[in-house]
Amino acid sequence: MNTLYPLFLNLRGRVSVVVGGNEMAEAKIRELLDAEAKIRVIAPTATDQIVAWSHAGRLQWDGRAYQHGDLREAFLVVSVADAKTNAQVFEEAETHRTFCNAVDDIEHCNCYASAVVRRGPLQIAISTSGKSPALAQRLRVT
Repeated sequence: MNTLYPLFLNLRGRVSVVVGGNEMAEAKIRELLDAEAKIRVIAPTATDQIVAWSHAGRLQWDGRAYQHGDLREAFLVVSVADAKTNAQVFEEAETHRTFCNAVDDIEHCNCYASAVVRRGPLQIAISTSGKSPALAQRLRVT
């Protein structure tokens, strides 16, 4: 098993690309908004909330499928797509040395989102190295 290096990222003003526009993408976008990231969403369709954020100017939504080259300026990419798209996103992310998290697709990640307990300025991250996100979430709420 590979030992991971725990890390908190400062995303304020950094380009974060989200590939996908479903409810899971919406949840990830909410976290990126809280982190004050500069967000670009690439998805042919998006939830009503993602569309509303786009109309409010809180993010940029490109209403189309992912294309090679979409990660050119990205610091972080979160892919909430099918396995084929996740693989393409991961390949490009690796080329650009970009942090890449493909949700529920451990094979196409070079970083993993932690379950986080927040108590004011205290933040405690819980990780299972991508093996059991559900367990990490369960530990977060206990």
